[in-house]
Amino acid sequence: MIREARETVATHEYTNPGLAPPDISTKVQRLQQFLDSVYSEDTEDKCIIFVTKRYTAHCLAALLKHNNPAFMRLGVLIGTRSGRPGEENVTFRQQMVTVSRFRKGRLNCLIATSVAEEGLDIPDCSRIVRYGSKQGDMQNA
Repeated sequence: MIREARETVATHEYTNPGLAPPDISTKVQRLQQFLDSVYSEDTEDKCIIFVTKRYTAHCLAALLKHNNPAFMRLGVLIGTRSGRPGEENVTFRQQMVTVSRFRKGRLNCLIATSVAEEGLDIPDCSRIVRYGSKQGDMQNA
C-alpha cells in the first residue's frame, strides 16, 4: 500500500492551482479580487493580511505569488518559534528584515500571524485584512 502511494505521488503531475473553483475557496477568491483592486496599478498603499496559522500564511503566500497583481510586492511575517516538528523556524533577524522591507516600501503587502499585532508600528499601513477571523469571513479594517 505504501509502495502504491509512493508511486502515485512520484508519477503525479503537479500544477499550480488556479484562482477559480474548484481549486480555491470563495474566501480566497474574494481576497484575490480585493488585492487585484488595490495593486492593479502603482500605489503607495500598504496592506497587512492577518491570519491565525503559520501554514495559512505560507499557503496564501504561495498561491498569491503565482497569481500576483502587477504592483503587489508580497512578504510573510510569522513568529520565531514554530513549536511543532517540521515547521519552519524564523529568526528574529529575518522578522526585522521583513518589517524593514515593509516600512521602506520594498514590500507593500504582508501576510502575518499575530506576531505583527504586538508592537509593530507602521504608520503608513493603509489597509488591514483579518483573514480567517472568528466569524469565518474576511474583514477589511
